[in-house]
Amino acid sequence: MTFSEEQFIRWITAQPAGPAPAGSAPPAPLPVGPGDDAAWLADGTILCVDTVVEGVHFSAGTDPDAIARKALGACLSDVCAMGAVAETVLVAAQLPQGCDGRALAMGLARWARAFSVHLAGGDTVSSGSGVLALSVTASGHLPTGCSPWLRSGAKVGDQLVVSGPLGGSRAARHLQLRPRADLVATLRTSDVPVHAAMDLSDGLAIDLPRLLAASAVGAAVSGAQVPIHSDVPLGGDRLQAALCDGEDFELLLALDRSCPPPPGTTIIGQVTESGLTLTGSDGAPRPWPSQGFTHAF
Repeated sequence: MTFSEEQFIRWITAQPAGPAPAGSAPPAPLPVGPGDDAAWLADGTILCVDTVVEGVHFSAGTDPDAIARKALGACLSDVCAMGAVAETVLVAAQLPQGCDGRALAMGLARWARAFSVHLAGGDTVSSGSGVLALSVTASGHLPTGCSPWLRSGAKVGDQLVVSGPLGGSRAARHLQLRPRADLVATLRTSDVPVHAAMDLSDGLAIDLPRLLAASAVGAAVSGAQVPIHSDVPLGGDRLQAALCDGEDFELLLALDRSCPPPPGTTIIGQVTESGLTLTGSDGAPRPWPSQGFTHAF
């Protein structure tokens, strides 16, 4: 049986909650459950989990410090996508024989400090497959009086904004990611109306349609305005790379059109009633690419 990551998620989210065991009360409904970058629990906690696996998210022989940074940063990026402040992480480590466990542990401790979160615990097991993997669970909170940013709130006329240049991350930048907590703080303190948001981990080509589907809207994107990272090689289709390479870990935001975007961010288009259009740097229409990173099984 073959299936995709998206199909697996649909199977999970389509299942109705079963009846509570006799004598017990059903769990309280979740304000935000599966389908966004993180869950929002009834007590106000923001909660998410992310996993990195050798051979999929990093190569064998990668510096353990870089693995630790990516594992923590990728999960914390999802917290940022909800407009929240991360506080605590748990790390489940699947370690093969011969790995440099000390360097990996020191890297996790170092990047937890750098990202201003507590490393509260986790689990450690041996890897029967010989593959190193780290699963990180992060929890946090919303600023007082704030609601989470969701994928489902984009409105017609909103500005589509990205928080940084895209493409070329596989040159090594995907190992040097930084969760955009700085931008979250700027947007929250300046009270800019963020109608929808998500973390760009699989590439704008895949992630933007996910936001549009959740919001039941469309978009018009100007390729001339898409910021392309200097890591994208010259000579090829650089716009295609910016849209499809993935692992950018920047934020995609739908902002109220009345507000100027924060410094360092870029307007790439606007939200429309339906459809998804793209114009190239020459102004000519281009088909929206379907490439990006998806797990297949």
